[in-house]
This record gives sequence, structure tokens and C-alpha cells, in this order.
Amino acid sequence: MNTACRLAAWCFLGVAAGQAPAASNLIVNGSFDAPGDPLQGWSADYTHEGISHYMQNAARVAVVPSEGGRSQVLHLDGSTEPGTKVESSLIPFDPKGRYRATLFVKGGPYRIQFRGYQWRPGVRPHPDPKPEALRQVYRGKEDVGQPASGHLVKRTGAVTGANAPWKRVTVELPGTAASDLSLKSLSKVRFIRLYVYTWNPDAGKNERSVLFIDEAVVERID
Repeated sequence: MNTACRLAAWCFLGVAAGQAPAASNLIVNGSFDAPGDPLQGWSADYTHEGISHYMQNAARVAVVPSEGGRSQVLHLDGSTEPGTKVESSLIPFDPKGRYRATLFVKGGPYRIQFRGYQWRPGVRPHPDPKPEALRQVYRGKEDVGQPASGHLVKRTGAVTGANAPWKRVTVELPGTAASDLSLKSLSKVRFIRLYVYTWNPDAGKNERSVLFIDEAVVERID
């Protein structure tokens, strides 16, 4: 979380005592600073999927005190193949709505997108769903950070991209050029999440990729 930027933004919006911010973040703990549990609201444990690689996914995800001038930022270690992932809290989805995610990223490579979910067969809808009660049915348009500009630790000990600046990434759902088929698929979606992923593009040459995330916000924009 960049405290100075946040304070400046609040001043600009004229937020005073007793007033609420102008916009509401639909995901829980997008600044990774929840007291006692900085990963609150975020899913990194995928053992329920039964996929061998992701059994240890949670061990490669953490919140670190600082990076590149920002405090309390999410760190993903892409030390193995096919990679490391994390997803935000679930957001109830209105197919008539439009949604926008913004976040700051540093390093990579990365893939960032919305993913859509519906209830698994046999699960009765209820107000407090857990990821294991849902199945993925939709993937939104990705924003991709390429390996050439990523933060990579080489097996020789060399490091590339460690000093790259933070940059702001935006993805929308539906995308601005969504096809009729894509829009039809969205009609099945009941919940959405923000999905973040990094990977090691060449395990023969690289020990790991490194990705940092901060200030993740999802808003309804229609």
C-alpha cells in the first residue's frame, strides 16, 4: 500500500471526517494490510483442486513488508512450472453490469484477468460460497506481462528486471471487444474473481520469476 498516494487521493476527493470514499472496492483487502492476516480475502491454497503442482502453491505466496517504495505488497514466487497463482475474494456477478479491475504490478512475467464461476452440480446456492463449491466457466481477456520485461532470477545467480518500476494494469469485464459467444458464456457466471499468475518461462535457465502486486481494486462501472 502506498500511504502517501492514498492520502493524496483522499484529499483530492474531499473526503473529510464522517464522509465515505467516492468509490467502493468490491474485493476484500486489496491493499494487503488486514490486521492479523494480510492475505485475508485472497485464495492461494488450491489443494481442493487435487492438482499436484498446486498443492504447494500457498507456500509460494506471501505479503512482504516493502518493495520499490510501497509497503505491504503481495509477492508471488514463480519458482516452479507451470507457475504460481492467487485469486481475490468472490464477487457476486450481475451479467448486465460492467466491471473494472486496477492494480499495480512489478516484475513478472504475469497474466491478469477476471475469471467467472458458477455453482457445482448438486450444490444448493447459499450466501457464503467457498471456492470448492464453485467451478470455473469463464476467462476474461488477459493483460500479459512478457518474460522479456519480467523479474527473473537466473540459475547463474544473475537477476534481470529487479529495478523495473511499478506500473498500473487495468482489465475489464466484459472486454471492450467481447464477442457474442463470450457474452453468452457470461450468462452462466454467478461470481467473479480477479486472477493473478506468474510463471518461470525457462526452467533450464531461470531459478524463478518474481511478481509483486499492490492496491488491487475492482469496481462496477456501468
